[in-house]
Amino acid sequence: MNERRFPSRSPELMCRGDTALRRMDSAGATLTTTEAALFEWCEAADTPEFKQISRLVQETGP
Repeated sequence: MNERRFPSRSPELMCRGDTALRRMDSAGATLTTTEAALFEWCEAADTPEFKQISRLVQETGP
C-alpha cells in the first residue's frame, strides 16, 4: 500500500489515513513509497526502464 495514498489536507483525514495504514500493516500489508514500488517493479537496475524511471523520480523529487 502506498503511504502517500492518504491526503493530509485536514487533521481528520490524516487521522483516518493513519488508522487505515496501521490496520493494513497489522494485517500483513507491505507499506511502501511510490518510488520504492516503481523500482521494485523494474526488478533490475541495469534495464532501460529502471534508468528512465530513476530519471523521472529524480526530476520530480519528494
